[in-house]
Amino acid sequence: AAGASVSNTLTSGSTQALSFTVSGLPSGASGSFSSTTCNPSCSTVLSITTSSSTPVGNFPVTVTAIGGGVTKTTAFILNVAAAVVSTVATPTITPNGGSFTNSVSVTLATATSGASIYYTTDGSSPTQSSKLYTGAMTLTTSAIVKAKAFKSGYNPSVEVSASFGSDLVAHWKFDEGT
Repeated sequence: AAGASVSNTLTSGSTQALSFTVSGLPSGASGSFSSTTCNPSCSTVLSITTSSSTPVGNFPVTVTAIGGGVTKTTAFILNVAAAVVSTVATPTITPNGGSFTNSVSVTLATATSGASIYYTTDGSSPTQSSKLYTGAMTLTTSAIVKAKAFKSGYNPSVEVSASFGSDLVAHWKFDEGT
C-alpha cells in the first residue's frame, strides 16, 4: 500500500564478490539493501518503501547483481495499492444524556490514541474549529452535546450526540402576612 514498506531476502550461491542495485521503482518509492555488496556467497534483504504520493499501479522492478564480470538480473512486478486510511473511533459521551438537577459532569472519550475530540453544546455539528475537549465539562443548563474526533492521516469519526435536560424548577417562598 502507498505509504508502506516491504522486504524480501535475496540469496546468491555465487563464489564471486557481488554488488546489488534495484531499478524501475515508481516515483515516491525507494529501495535499499541490507548490504549492497557481499563476498563470497551471501544474502541481502531488499527493502522497498513507498510514500503516500507513490502512484497506484503495477511497476516492473529489476534487481541486478554484478560480480566476476557477470551480470545477473531478476525482475518482478511491484503492485502498489491505494493507502488504507483508518477512521477515528467514534467518541463516547458519558453519561449519554438524560435529566439532571443543578448540574451534570460530562466526559468525552475515543479509543483512537492521539485523536482530538471537538464538541458543541448548542446542537450544531462539531468541526475542528469547535471547542477542543480537554477534560470533563459541567452543564448547568439544558444542552445538546455533539462530539466528533479527528486525527491527522485518519478519516474523522462519526458524529455522536446526547441531549441533557435540566429538571431545575424554581421554588418560590411566599411570606404570609402583609
